[in-house]
Amino acid sequence: MDARPEIVAYAGIAFPFSVLWALTLFNGGTVRDAIQRSPKPKLFVQGDQDNFTSKGSFDSALAAVAPTAEVQWLERADHFFFGREAELVRLVDAWLQRTLAALPTSVL
Repeated sequence: MDARPEIVAYAGIAFPFSVLWALTLFNGGTVRDAIQRSPKPKLFVQGDQDNFTSKGSFDSALAAVAPTAEVQWLERADHFFFGREAELVRLVDAWLQRTLAALPTSVL
């Protein structure tokens, strides 16, 4: 994840911690390790009714992998944020604006 210096921050939308092992063909540990090692700012946005990762599973996984990441929960939103797409975009855009403004210009 940090191999590309032009990537200055990460946003995980409906990050599937509970099924990461399957989506990565049993290589989820590599993904979790990369998230954990990266000092770059991170945002995770989850729906509190996500079909693939429960709030408890998400909170446990994130605490182990990226305890300093910012987390935004959208109430009554499922994994696909159906009907909430504009709200999701506004939330991520606001985070990006704040995060990029706080970074040193040498990084940008």
